[in-house]
Amino acid sequence: MSREIKFRCWHKQLKKFVEILQLSYNENGVFALICSVDGKSDMPVFLDDIKLMQFTGIKDKNGKEIFEGDVLEWDCGRITVVDWNGFCAMFDHTGLNTKGIPRPLYDRPYLLSKVIGNVFNNPDLIDIKGIESEN
Repeated sequence: MSREIKFRCWHKQLKKFVEILQLSYNENGVFALICSVDGKSDMPVFLDDIKLMQFTGIKDKNGKEIFEGDVLEWDCGRITVVDWNGFCAMFDHTGLNTKGIPRPLYDRPYLLSKVIGNVFNNPDLIDIKGIESEN
């Protein structure tokens, strides 16, 4: 079984998502990233200036891809944020209604959720619900 491996990239200074054109890495991790801003130019990007977010391999009930940093609204009204849990090697979601305890994303039927934003473009979604964000 395989899943699609892809990323999206938030540029911290530009405060917008940029297209990843080339991603190079070695045993020490990512060392080169070339991005396109508004489809007009290719530019090297310093890793400190961006936040890479991986596709979870899961889609919401509307067929939208779920990435790290996405804010999900569940049919029951819960609002959670998707994150990578390196300790357990899994994507999880945490929110005020989960009492701060991370839950595996696959632990709930993800077809009962929809992406309503992300922690970068919609910080108000997490502030309203009292969810802490590192961003």
